[in-house]
Amino acid sequence: MRYEIGERVLPAIRTTPESLDLQELLAQIVNAGCKAAAMEVSSHALAQDRTRGLEWNVAVFTNLTQDHLDFHGTMKSYFESKMKLFTGLGSQKRKRKPTAIVNIDDRYGEQLLDKIDKRVAVITYGMGMRADFRASNYRVESSGTSYQLDARGKSYLVRLPLIGRFNVTNSVAALAAANALGISLRDAVFSLGRSPQVPGRLELVAAKRQFQVFVDYAHTPDALGNVLKTLRELDPHRLIAVFGCGGNRDRQKRPLMAETVDRHADYAIITSDNPRKEIRTRSSPRSKRDSDRLTMKKLSIALRPLIAPLSWHGRATLF
Repeated sequence: MRYEIGERVLPAIRTTPESLDLQELLAQIVNAGCKAAAMEVSSHALAQDRTRGLEWNVAVFTNLTQDHLDFHGTMKSYFESKMKLFTGLGSQKRKRKPTAIVNIDDRYGEQLLDKIDKRVAVITYGMGMRADFRASNYRVESSGTSYQLDARGKSYLVRLPLIGRFNVTNSVAALAAANALGISLRDAVFSLGRSPQVPGRLELVAAKRQFQVFVDYAHTPDALGNVLKTLRELDPHRLIAVFGCGGNRDRQKRPLMAETVDRHADYAIITSDNPRKEIRTRSSPRSKRDSDRLTMKKLSIALRPLIAPLSWHGRATLF
């Protein structure tokens, strides 16, 4: 995680900075001559009003799945925090023509549509027939993904140097946002094809081996499941998942993540993932209470180093 201002790269402690830090970063962006800022606004930041006073040209809702319940308590409270970004668009005083871009393949996205002020322009996206920006006919290869985009009465062939259905929907959101800001779809599609790999987002690790290694930041059951299902589409002989759960965070999702790996991977290597102040055995997805949830025939549990030298036979994908 990092902040980028022009050519400068700054380390990031939080997804969304504290309010004073955020204003300082925005001032630096202006002083660097940047014409726009793109940022991820976390539910924590919205709940704590870190972005209070900011006005938005475009706000994008991707999806909502179980996470951060150690902070929000319930999914209802989590959703209500996320909604703040969108329900406030209609009351902006300077930027009076904002656009909300909403994934209607997600059930919370459907609910959000009814909460947005009628004065706000809404663009929907997804893979369903009702979406304003719709992706279909996607093909996944180890080098990237291609799909058909239907929007504004035209069709486009989109080539993306990222893999996975979720990257398809995320890229459609990016195209819709760019178009809402006045960028032509043709130019946006062309630029998307030349985009670099996103660090930690199904990032292919260069290795001259008979297997492929991908790194992904997935830290929720849904995200982990999407990554593993995507890698299954590459048709590997074996799929090996190395994963863990951060300490001092939502414990309810740990057995769910274990179940997800059990369902989609051939082998699991469970490691200590940033235990913070929590005892390592407790931050492992497999506690004594959860041991019956994993039914894999072969399960490896490791701390560090993660992987000892292994002998491979045929092509495998290591996540």
